[in-house]
Amino acid sequence: MRLAATTLLCTCLLAAARTAQEKEEMQKAIRMKTSSQLKRIFEELGIEHKGLDKEGLRKKAYKENALARWEERHPEKKSPPRRASGGGMPDYGGKPPEGMDPQEWERLMAQMRGDFSFEKDPEKRRILEKLKRKGMSFGGASDMDIEQLRNMEKMMDGIQMGGMGDLPKTRDAPSPGDEDIPDDDKIEL
Repeated sequence: MRLAATTLLCTCLLAAARTAQEKEEMQKAIRMKTSSQLKRIFEELGIEHKGLDKEGLRKKAYKENALARWEERHPEKKSPPRRASGGGMPDYGGKPPEGMDPQEWERLMAQMRGDFSFEKDPEKRRILEKLKRKGMSFGGASDMDIEQLRNMEKMMDGIQMGGMGDLPKTRDAPSPGDEDIPDDDKIEL
């Protein structure tokens, strides 16, 4: 009997205890409130706060669970839960958003992954792949016109040489990554 009561008590205490993540979220929510907002919350809840500095107000709010109690009274003012992902593109589960052409969606997703195989123009594809190898990332660059891409390529080649843009070439060897590009795909600028 004693064992059952002890087990039940331990289970209740564990259930009532806050997890580290809950503590962190609660502390962040408290930090997001100004001192005057915390004072108004304390006054409404009847929590003594006279003479407390900003840090004291925060500690008191955490100890008294003031924000959760206040949000119970004012659910319309409760902060919406934060997304766990941290930003980026919305997850559509691999499916295109409603009303979007599936092939266009697949093309855009391929671009985002750095796959330019959908690009029909071989010169555009070559430049995009070259710029990707040099560390540039493109989400919609295949929509750029060829002249813009050529200028970007030229600028990146200039940076590779230690200068910018229209500097004369100082070596006869091809730029890194250009060795495998056939001569008939290269353009004289």
